[in-house]
Amino acid sequence: MQKETKLTEKPIFSIIMPAYNAESVIELSIKSVLEQRFSDFELIIIDDGSKDHTRQIAEKYMEADQRVKVISQPNRGASSARNHGIKCSCGRYLMFIDADDRYHSNYLSSVFGKIQADEQMVIVSFDLFKSGTYHKKECYINGDGGRISISDYLGNMIKYHDQAYWGANWNKVYCADIIKNNEIKFQDNISIGEDFYFNLCYLQYVKIILVIQDSLYDYEADTVDSLSKQKRLANDYCRQYACIIDVYDRLCEPYISEIENYQILRDRFIKIAMWDTAWIGFLNNRYSLAKIRDTNDFIRNSFPPLYLESCSIHDNSLVDLFSNSVLNRRTLVSMILLYVVYVKRITLRTIRRIMKHE
Repeated sequence: MQKETKLTEKPIFSIIMPAYNAESVIELSIKSVLEQRFSDFELIIIDDGSKDHTRQIAEKYMEADQRVKVISQPNRGASSARNHGIKCSCGRYLMFIDADDRYHSNYLSSVFGKIQADEQMVIVSFDLFKSGTYHKKECYINGDGGRISISDYLGNMIKYHDQAYWGANWNKVYCADIIKNNEIKFQDNISIGEDFYFNLCYLQYVKIILVIQDSLYDYEADTVDSLSKQKRLANDYCRQYACIIDVYDRLCEPYISEIENYQILRDRFIKIAMWDTAWIGFLNNRYSLAKIRDTNDFIRNSFPPLYLESCSIHDNSLVDLFSNSVLNRRTLVSMILLYVVYVKRITLRTIRRIMKHE
């Protein structure tokens, strides 16, 4: 491979790719960026302490194309890697891509051809893949896209909080000056919803948002080795949700009258946060009733009014509902799996004993 494309002093786009143990997928991701029809960009790959050949693969492309930068750091997580990339970027606009995802070849040209000087954020639709197989197009804007108000965006963020379209960072384009001048960063102590939190902080400085209806990004949902798939502790999970809700409330305050059913949506989001936290607590501590009850206390202290409302119809605590089982399909499945594992262990022990006697 020979160096053919030169990097301009200040490219239009800076594309940041955090990577950890991504040797099986990163090459396709890098190629999807380098094969863009629009060429004025830099690709910054942050190797987050990979233990495989991720860095070596990335460096191969750096040697062949001056637009590619490869930076290594000790393993600190996706937020730290993205912040490192932001610090090293030179572009007018910032974009992100996960090491297992891909850009469509017209992504940059479509954005550059449509974005106006007064638009501080761009959102694009994307194609969702599961285990490498196309699943569906993710888009929540009717018609041909266009501009949306900040109040519409905030309402949709919480209404569709479980869908990546609104909270993710990889299907968005940001103004670099807004991020750098206001020192907006991904929070290193947040491992779930860190992109949701980042977007909330960024939206404080946004007035106009451009939505592009076309699918321009391939999102892979099921890659095993991913920076975003880390073991999460229930108390951390709950604390992070509380942090996100606090920022969301402050950001929404001027727009509450414009967001339809704001209080209903907000309360529903908090209830889901409590149930998610209880579920994580149950999975991580299913052999320790004391730890499960500690999680229960933490949830009650973090969201007191809605905690009582959620528990009132059951006359029980949230975590007790999980530990007593069968009110939730996921819980029932987990209990069955635990039973299977238990039976398997007993069977193996019995076989070992028989073999010893023989």
